[in-house]
Amino acid sequence: MKGQCLGIPIIELSHFDLPKLLQEESGNKIAAHARMLVSIFQELEITGRIGVYGREKQGFTLALYKELESRLPDLNFVGESTPNLFKLPKPQKTTRR
Repeated sequence: MKGQCLGIPIIELSHFDLPKLLQEESGNKIAAHARMLVSIFQELEITGRIGVYGREKQGFTLALYKELESRLPDLNFVGESTPNLFKLPKPQKTTRR
């Protein structure tokens, strides 16, 4: 894993036990995923503005982030369109002679 090679702590997603959260939330996927993400953000001490990227079902994503905003009022979730951080040109490696 690249993170471990760089000395960055790695936390496996299984550490947050989504199946258990789903059971505790009576199968409510929004509540279970929100609880998992709250745990992740708290454990990693994430604060401030959070960029949201990716392709998911819009209804689920919107409901999830509304739930997260109610549970984590100090965080600001921001949906980014393209071009975004991941679409910016990356610096090219140069070879030394």
